[in-house]
Amino acid sequence: MTVRKEDGFYLLLAALQTRDVWNEVVNSHHVFVRKLKSKIDAIWNDTRDDATVTYSQLYYSNSFDGGLTWSPNTPLSPSFNHFLGYPNQNKLGDYYDMVSFDGAAHIAYAATFNGEQDVYFLRIAFD
Repeated sequence: MTVRKEDGFYLLLAALQTRDVWNEVVNSHHVFVRKLKSKIDAIWNDTRDDATVTYSQLYYSNSFDGGLTWSPNTPLSPSFNHFLGYPNQNKLGDYYDMVSFDGAAHIAYAATFNGEQDVYFLRIAFD
């Protein structure tokens, strides 16, 4: 389900609607959605490929019909341990944002590729 905010963006209320893989170990975190014209872009951390639910990958999907249907889920990052890198808590920080343009999206996200938490930038181009 999506909800329109006053600033014209949409928030995804149920992360499960974007996902195209269903099993008991999948655990989504940090879902962010931005609307550009008639398109909604979504990113989230997903543990679908790790039975221990310790390693996440950043995933992407989009919708052109207000969130009723979604494109196939696309992994954008290598796997990383989301329990590493925190100073005083047992979770990854929520340093995530996305800005969508007509031809691309610019994404900032937290990951632990080097054994500690860092913030990374990623640009994905659309066809």
